[in-house]
Amino acid sequence: MNTKKKIIFLASVLFTVVTVGFLITPPQAHAQVPPSGPTNISVGQNTSSDPVDTLKFDYTLPSDSNYYSISIYRSTVLGQLGTRILAGASIGYSPGAVTGFFPVIDTYIDTQSSGTVYYTVRAVDINGNESTNTDQYSYSWVTPTTAPSITVISPYVGNIWVTGSTKLITWTSTGSFDQVGLTLMQNDVAVLGLGTVSNTGTHTLTVPTGFIGSGYKIRAVNMSDNSIFDDSASFSISKILPSTTVTSPNGGEQWVLGQSYTITWKSTASQVRVSLYSSEPYERFVKNIYTFLTNTGSVVWTPDSSLVVGDKYRISITDEAATGGSSDFSDSHFSIVAAPITVISPNGGEQWVTGEIHNIAWNAQGIDSVTLWLADFALFPITW
Repeated sequence: MNTKKKIIFLASVLFTVVTVGFLITPPQAHAQVPPSGPTNISVGQNTSSDPVDTLKFDYTLPSDSNYYSISIYRSTVLGQLGTRILAGASIGYSPGAVTGFFPVIDTYIDTQSSGTVYYTVRAVDINGNESTNTDQYSYSWVTPTTAPSITVISPYVGNIWVTGSTKLITWTSTGSFDQVGLTLMQNDVAVLGLGTVSNTGTHTLTVPTGFIGSGYKIRAVNMSDNSIFDDSASFSISKILPSTTVTSPNGGEQWVLGQSYTITWKSTASQVRVSLYSSEPYERFVKNIYTFLTNTGSVVWTPDSSLVVGDKYRISITDEAATGGSSDFSDSHFSIVAAPITVISPNGGEQWVTGEIHNIAWNAQGIDSVTLWLADFALFPITW
């Protein structure tokens, strides 16, 4: 009996080992088949207004159920797969769908002014297996060239260049040319050649003597094609820099309405404008006192009764030159005040009888009207 039991036990152990051996044996791997390649492929510039490196790909996806995405390769040699420039395109589309991908920017095209490249479009499954199609589609381009141009930046409008001083002429250009010709123009007529310089965009000039006045320009010419040129804004040339300084009134003066005063200044101008400003209640122009006045350095002015008395007035002297003129204000405010009134008659001691006629006389220069008061312990206004 004991021997039989042992045999059964051994048989049970052997069965268990066989069972364990079956569970740890891996299944036989199956070969994976990549999807078919896409069809109806075309490549071209995304739109006519886009740069030549911006492309659009159109294609029909394969009908294989394991299709997942699209990869695109670019080669510079026909028959070679080249470099993958795009992966993971057109994910989520149904197999067999007619679709495309854009824009695709191929930076290699930027490095060449012209050329031809060859693109291969392949389908990919979820595990990264690619279709094996080798059909290629060419794309050729010529990078548009920029038409040559030149634009003078400085001198600027209204600049005043002093003879003998050093000034910078600046310009920008497009296209490829090495030399720029510079000419001094006045009223659109060439008056002095300034030489031919390298197209660096800047040239330092010593302002020539013998040229004084306005209406000057700098002309810059493309020496490879003299039909391409540009003129600067209009500027002036002077022996000295324009300057104007108000010397009187210059702050603190009290000028009485109706009395005459001398306004004085220093200026390099040939003609000046004399104006009155007030800072009360805000900075404002009041009136022009004289315009296009010959610059003698002084002029007599009588403040009239149209002005409001106040202590916030300033005088402005301005060069009447069309451009580049100088100007100056009084350094501080001066006052315009009413004239004092002086009673001449009666002036004390007179005896006037009621019913008689007597003259009342006073001095009040610059005042249009006065109010007369008769006082006898109390004030009784009488107006004439």
